[in-house]
Amino acid sequence: MKRKYLIGVAISVLVLTCNQIFIQYWLQKKKEDAEVINIAGRQRMLSQRINLEFYKIHDGHTTSENLNSFLNQWMRAHNALLNGDDQWDLHPVDDSEAQILLKQLTPIISAVSKKAHYNSTMNEAELIEVSTELNDFLQVMDAAVKKLEQSANNKLVFIIITEIILALISILIIVSEVFLIYRPISKRLESHILALEDSEKSLRDKNEKLKRIAHIQSHELRRPLSNILGLVHLIKFDDRDEYNPLYLEKLKTSAEDLEKSISNIVENTKTFKGDTIDDISQIGDS
Repeated sequence: MKRKYLIGVAISVLVLTCNQIFIQYWLQKKKEDAEVINIAGRQRMLSQRINLEFYKIHDGHTTSENLNSFLNQWMRAHNALLNGDDQWDLHPVDDSEAQILLKQLTPIISAVSKKAHYNSTMNEAELIEVSTELNDFLQVMDAAVKKLEQSANNKLVFIIITEIILALISILIIVSEVFLIYRPISKRLESHILALEDSEKSLRDKNEKLKRIAHIQSHELRRPLSNILGLVHLIKFDDRDEYNPLYLEKLKTSAEDLEKSISNIVENTKTFKGDTIDDISQIGDS
């Protein structure tokens, strides 16, 4: 019984532990996906800021400092999406289609980065070329973000379905434990309790019986014992020798009666003791 109970507890703990590990793992994956989508979405904004900075520098409204800052952020984020970044605690994009789209953006980023070194001498045609490249980047990046969002949604659906399956498995295991482990244990405990109650009642009845036997046998012992004491007194104080054989005969009869009473007491005691031992043995076996 104890072994079955421990097995049931171990299975329950194992199921709960597996559920928690699964939940924590996919919560972490969901967090990583959200960070990746956030960075990918910010890439689109940075591409538009970079495009604007090119025109500002060409018109002489600003220096290249802001452009270089945006380019550095843009290139680092792109590299982080492809290869991961330990400082940002970011893992590479794990969706294969999104990876392909991001790799298509690498030549565009390299071309725009090279043009940034010559931004002060760029003409209108070159600015239009940069703007076209950044618009191409924006379109491909939009497609990559959609793929990432679709992948995240697919993972969410997988998490929900798996959680439902795990919940059903957990319920099935718990119900099985109730019927196969805990219910038999409960029934066995109930039978033990009933057996103890029956044994207790039986012992009380035997005690009452023993009291009655003791009361009856005490009277049975007093009668021959009183006769013996009376006869001994007569023999001691009666000087008439002709009555001695009669007294001795009665003394013998009383002694025999006393012996029978003692034998009955011994026999009843043995029977009562045997019944009590049997009751105790039955309790131990159950």
